[in-house]
Amino acid sequence: MDKQGRAEERRRRHDEWRRQNCLDFQAKLGEVVDALDELMYALRNRRALSEARDKLRKAEVAVLRGHFDNVVVCEVEELEAISGAVLRRLDDATKAIDALRRAPTHVSNIDSTLYQFWLERWQGLLDAYEMFSKALPQVLSTS
Repeated sequence: MDKQGRAEERRRRHDEWRRQNCLDFQAKLGEVVDALDELMYALRNRRALSEARDKLRKAEVAVLRGHFDNVVVCEVEELEAISGAVLRRLDDATKAIDALRRAPTHVSNIDSTLYQFWLERWQGLLDAYEMFSKALPQVLSTS
């Protein structure tokens, strides 16, 4: 294989690696959304929270690593802002659900300010997930 062929092969492998990391991050976002949903379900049904909290912590760590991979390692500039927004919205949603956990009477009162605060943060996280998912095919098709 000549120099140009090897360079092209390296570029192709790098693009595939980058694509896979972006898809992995998308999957990690889905896992954190699921973990928050499970925690809220446990709160509503007065179930033990430790398993749901552990799952959420693991999912949060995976999202942080995925953000690092996308921004620093893969250098996917197009997704950097969205990935950062995901982290901020995840932090907001986590704080909101923690506030509900400390005030369980608000969990079943969908009209309470605290519950509405949670819903807004939850929707913000879902919106960020959707933004990432919509941007992904466009970004990956240009690599």
